[in-house]
Amino acid sequence: MQIVVGIVAFAVSVAFDPQITAASTTPRWAILAVLAPASLFLVKFKNLTLSHLLFLVLIGWSALSMSWSVVPIEWVSPFVKLLLLFFIFCFAAEYDCTKAVLVGCSLGHGINDFMLVAQSYEWSYLPRLQPLSGLWMNKDLGAEFAVMVLVGLFFLRQWWLIPLTLPSIVYPAARGPYFALASLVQSAGITQPVPLAAVVRTWRSTWFSCMSTESVLDAD
Repeated sequence: MQIVVGIVAFAVSVAFDPQITAASTTPRWAILAVLAPASLFLVKFKNLTLSHLLFLVLIGWSALSMSWSVVPIEWVSPFVKLLLLFFIFCFAAEYDCTKAVLVGCSLGHGINDFMLVAQSYEWSYLPRLQPLSGLWMNKDLGAEFAVMVLVGLFFLRQWWLIPLTLPSIVYPAARGPYFALASLVQSAGITQPVPLAAVVRTWRSTWFSCMSTESVLDAD
């Protein structure tokens, strides 16, 4: 299970197809659209919590608030994406594959680091909306996703993987990731006297969902 999850995390972090529209986001959604529902076959739903209920309420309210759109695809698409994140949340609540996800995403960022360096030398094969965006087209998205990975590495003390995330955060010189890092530090309670193990247990499922959101967030 750990190896499979790690491979999926790596695939989501590097999925890119320059031949299609939204080259950096559509392939990632495609992977999750297949694998997130499939993960439900492994979920027993024996440990339903208030978090599950609140997530379902959020999805229901979001669907209701978007349903009056005159163009159905404009609300169906975001609703399906929220539903996929709920599937991932349910899976992560029962299976602790956090380390596997971190390793996979960190290795993916290693590939992105290489692309960033190549782009800095005017290698322009990859389509992009901004300079030095690597496999993300939008440099803010890649950097913010790297921040999510960095926070996870910090929680689990996987110091040896941290260098793989730093170029994706620092190289693009984007302000978004620094704001994201400050927000995560505050919300995760790193500045509070809370035992590290308790923080990791409390935030594991939410972190998985946030990781998925950052990895496939539309560039616009």
